Amino acid sequence: MPYAEDINQCNSIDDIIDYCHNALPEEYKGKPWTHPELMHGINLLASDVALNCYMSAYGDMHVTKCRAAMMNFPFDDIQGSIEIVDWGCGQGVGSATIIEVLKQRHLLQWLHKVTLIEPSSSAIERANDNIRTLTNGTVEIDMKNLFLPANGFVEGETLNSIGYRYNNIIHVFSNILDVTSIDLGAVAKMVASAHGKHFVLCIGPQNGAAYRIEKFCSVFGEQNYFSQINSIRYARTRRTAHPYTCMTRCFEYNGATIDLNKLALVDERHEAIYNEYDLRLQIQNHVLSYQKARVAWRLENILSVDDIMYIDAVVNEVAVDFIIVRPNKGILLLNVFEENLNECTLSEDKREINVHGQLYQSPVDLISLCQLSIKDGIEELLMSTIEDRRNFSLIKKAVVFSENSIDEIKKFFGYQDSVFNSTFIFGKEIIDNRDVSQNLYTTISFLYNNNAFDDVVRRKLARIISPSWHSYQEGRIDMQPIGVQKRLSESSMTQQKISGVAGSGKTQVLAFRAVNAMKRTGGDVLVLTYNITLANYLKFRLSEIREDFSWEKIDVYPYHQFFRIRAAECKLHVEFGSYQNEAFFDNSKSHKKYSAIFVDEVQDYTTEWLRIVMRNFLLEPNGELVVFGDPKQNVYQRPLDTNGDIRLGVIGGQWNRQLTTSRRFTNPCLANLATAFQTQFMANLPTDDIAAENAMSNTFNFQTLTYIDLRQNNSYESIVTNIINIISNDNNEAKDFVVLASSTKLLRNIDILYRQKTNEQTEITFISNEVLERLKQIHLVTDEKVANWKFNRDFEALERTRKQLFTTDKRCLKISTIQSFKGWESPSVIVILESDLTLHNTTFRPMSPQTIYTAITRARENLYIINIGNDTYHNFFYNQTV
Repeated sequence: MPYAEDINQCNSIDDIIDYCHNALPEEYKGKPWTHPELMHGINLLASDVALNCYMSAYGDMHVTKCRAAMMNFPFDDIQGSIEIVDWGCGQGVGSATIIEVLKQRHLLQWLHKVTLIEPSSSAIERANDNIRTLTNGTVEIDMKNLFLPANGFVEGETLNSIGYRYNNIIHVFSNILDVTSIDLGAVAKMVASAHGKHFVLCIGPQNGAAYRIEKFCSVFGEQNYFSQINSIRYARTRRTAHPYTCMTRCFEYNGATIDLNKLALVDERHEAIYNEYDLRLQIQNHVLSYQKARVAWRLENILSVDDIMYIDAVVNEVAVDFIIVRPNKGILLLNVFEENLNECTLSEDKREINVHGQLYQSPVDLISLCQLSIKDGIEELLMSTIEDRRNFSLIKKAVVFSENSIDEIKKFFGYQDSVFNSTFIFGKEIIDNRDVSQNLYTTISFLYNNNAFDDVVRRKLARIISPSWHSYQEGRIDMQPIGVQKRLSESSMTQQKISGVAGSGKTQVLAFRAVNAMKRTGGDVLVLTYNITLANYLKFRLSEIREDFSWEKIDVYPYHQFFRIRAAECKLHVEFGSYQNEAFFDNSKSHKKYSAIFVDEVQDYTTEWLRIVMRNFLLEPNGELVVFGDPKQNVYQRPLDTNGDIRLGVIGGQWNRQLTTSRRFTNPCLANLATAFQTQFMANLPTDDIAAENAMSNTFNFQTLTYIDLRQNNSYESIVTNIINIISNDNNEAKDFVVLASSTKLLRNIDILYRQKTNEQTEITFISNEVLERLKQIHLVTDEKVANWKFNRDFEALERTRKQLFTTDKRCLKISTIQSFKGWESPSVIVILESDLTLHNTTFRPMSPQTIYTAITRARENLYIINIGNDTYHNFFYNQTV
């Protein structure tokens, strides 16, 4: 069947790339870039197999880079008809991606013409079919089967003009300007040869020829780039997880006279030019060291068709040099230690290595932490290892000491064998001796199937390591900041403190500003929270934004998890006091840095944490750093200044207090309740003037504020019966409710009894009673036999994983501790007031005014207070709800 008919059912360029990959012979599915016709992705292609290999190998890269180039495109400047010119179009991936972006923005009806320029007749025919399929044949396609102007001899006819016809011309130069034979001046003259608005998209790899993009752009004079990305590790391919680079220079040409003399002002660089799959490019860009690249090359050559290798991956709480995933078999974690052990000393407990005065965590200890972290990060994998400890063997671990022989390594550590604590130890032999690397899978017993490592686990791991692109159409149409929110959402090189009342949109401002910072800088952005569930909530809010962006460019972590990841990246040992140690990263230069950093719920942060983040992880000393907080939700009792503001110790000047209108409350009673609660119980702090949004229009919506006194009848049976009655008597569904309390034990009992009575599921921030009992059974814990360290280890891991997975978008009742629900919101909230007991040895007070204020301000429409033993707040809530 002809190609054009085969792709007839494809709805996107991604579908077409998938078709091409699936059509590959088995020998090329694992490494499509090795087809002899490709010649590093720049050769003229003729055969169908070669064309399919190119799409499989490079299609993802082209699409993502073009999407990145369009993130800040000035769509408002387009008025009237549009045409696209795809220079050196290949199979039309660039123009196809632009077409999809225009379609998402409802501009496709204005596209009337696509000009395809490509010397390969086979490739341009494919491009024609691809564009015709994606536009349903409604757009004129002008195929120019010609070479671009060249500096020397070409074996074919050369392009000398373009027949522009429409007002808005989008020029796509995707992976073409870095071809050294192209005459940049001649191409520039053709771009500037017509009137109208010209939008020039220059996109390519960050390789030895990347300077040619700058050279080409220079002839157009001073331009304001709407995309200017310089990334030596931008994203990973979907199938092979191979990291790739990205460089963009995109501008709206202002019609100024071009100056070809400027071509000579940009120096020619005579660096070697490598393609994205050549490990030497990563060495050239200082992403991989020479020794790590040699290890990577050995590993690449043992991968089977279905194996995937991740380089410098971050999973849960660790950074790992290499992860190999084998479907149905398991995972291999491999770190490389590049120092010469003969010049190092080992600590007495063998946990740290002294390298020229700098202490590093033992690589053997570090890889074991990596194993634990990956196991804990995937619920199914965690539970399978708890049920059967032998499933730990699903996660293999190995360390390569690149500068020493295996005998030297054994002598240094005092090992008798090349396997220690289930970690396989390799010396430089694995690099120098092909036989050692070829037998790696056999050596570590990485050959056998295990049902516990199924497709569910594999897909979850892939999503964690290499998240997908977030497209404009995935966002909510009604999710747009307005007024003050919109102004505060604008990204700029500033350091700022933003305070706002509950429900005023602090989280929404943070989410929009993070995306805008990524779009402005083209770099990586960090969003920090305090608790685990709030990190998940921020990802949820980011997903609602109607913008194109790469998930790989925005890191969202709780502080402690972020600290451990960066420490593992630097091979540093983390102790209890490390999180407060401002000098911890002083001698580490290799960790990731960010173009912008945002901190949510900053009232939960210590000054030391903020200084560590600010000093070590901003790309520029005065880079964008914005913190968001509310002293009314200061549940951990951080110190306040004389104005009642959080005392940060960083970022001078006044707090921005423009977020004064709560947009959470649609029920006027809730707004009044929050204000009255502040006045009575938080008199030492300034009172926020909270008003309900559209209060007048909601007066007759039968929204509820109810107080239920169960102090004399506070059995679990009574509590759950009241919860069920509240939900059944309300106009909403169970999915619109959340139950909040401070005690996990209380909530666990409510959860199981509710499920037994209703036969409905729940979404919880803690492990269920059934899982707890199973854990006790596994570890032989009873009322008479106290919990052992193994029980506590598994319990904490399961609790942490449950918090990481918690979400509010499931169609069931949510049950959470108050502290885990900070930052979230729900249409209806049931708050359970417990006794006034204070937890020992902690600054957290379960029933403090700050905690209760946090709880009652989570509700948008309806609030129910169930008092099971609290006298402090009884009169207040009773009087407020009479």
